[in-house]
Amino acid sequence: MQVWVDQYLVQGTEDWIKAVEQAVKECGAMALVLSRQSTSNPYVKLAYRKFVTSNKPIVPMLVDGFTSSGISAAFENPLTCDSSRPDESFRKLIERVKLTRTNPVS
Repeated sequence: MQVWVDQYLVQGTEDWIKAVEQAVKECGAMALVLSRQSTSNPYVKLAYRKFVTSNKPIVPMLVDGFTSSGISAAFENPLTCDSSRPDESFRKLIERVKLTRTNPVS
């Protein structure tokens, strides 16, 4: 499975916006990490909205004990990262992404 991450781009720049738009076109699903920090980041919100408006599936994972926000409330069954077993949490995330890509949510 190929993964796209924006870590080498400056958020909010024209290059970043183009890269996000390209990712939305090419990606089969979005793994959305939900924490206090990510849900308050305007660029995470922008990327999330682009996936929502494109009707692409989104797989949410709650981290750092995070439980709710406007974004996370939109998901019925988010995964929860177990900080004592990060490898197991990551495996579950990958399984859910694969399942979601195989059987897209309508």
